[in-house]
Amino acid sequence: MLACLPIAQPDIKPHEIMFIYRKRKNMTQLKVALTIHASQIHVSRIERGIVTPNETERSKIEELLGVRIWSKDIGQGSINHGTK
Repeated sequence: MLACLPIAQPDIKPHEIMFIYRKRKNMTQLKVALTIHASQIHVSRIERGIVTPNETERSKIEELLGVRIWSKDIGQGSINHGTK
C-alpha cells in the first residue's frame, strides 16, 4: 500500500493574487486600468507577471481589490490606510 503524501503547492505570486481577487469581484481589466490610469494591456501584462506595477499602481490596485498584494501581510483583506 502506498502512502499518500501531500502535494507541495508552489508559492502564489503577487500577479496571480491580483488576478484571483479581480475575478472574485467580477471586475474587468479595463475597470482596473481606468482606476490606475493605465491601459487594459498594461493590466494584462501585470496579471501575467510580465511587468511589475509601480508603487502608485500597486497602492491603487490593492485599494480597489481590498487586499494586500505587494505590501506587507500579502493576501490579507480590509486595507484601512490609516483609518480606524
